[in-house]
Amino acid sequence: MGDRLSHAQHNEKVCNTLCADEDSVDWVITTAFYSALHFVEYKLFPMSEKDAAGNKFKIKTFDEYYNLYCNNKANSGNKHAERLNLIQKKQLSIAPHYKWLKDTCWTARYYEYKFNIARNYIEEAKRRLEIIKKCCEAK
Repeated sequence: MGDRLSHAQHNEKVCNTLCADEDSVDWVITTAFYSALHFVEYKLFPMSEKDAAGNKFKIKTFDEYYNLYCNNKANSGNKHAERLNLIQKKQLSIAPHYKWLKDTCWTARYYEYKFNIARNYIEEAKRRLEIIKKCCEAK
């Protein structure tokens, strides 16, 4: 596994580069979301948990967490949904910002890659990413 913080910073750099092109709003939002995803994973992992006997153990990555707690649940969502659930479960103040980026990224990638008010979406994506970054870098 690569370094999550470096990956987050790389995606953020790409996001900032794309901001100059209003025809690339979909990619600005997408890179902002994936930067946020890596910042969040950097913040959350490794994570300490307790087993049924009360013994502490570490979960090193989100994939490990997902396989342990989500993969076999009948009502489990996809990894993106479960990551948002974990952020909400841990009561991180960034949850609404992360959800906005996730939902807007989904729309940009799968439904509408052009946004009518491009500059507003670019600025909003950058603003929310900055909030997430500040929260997550202060580990």
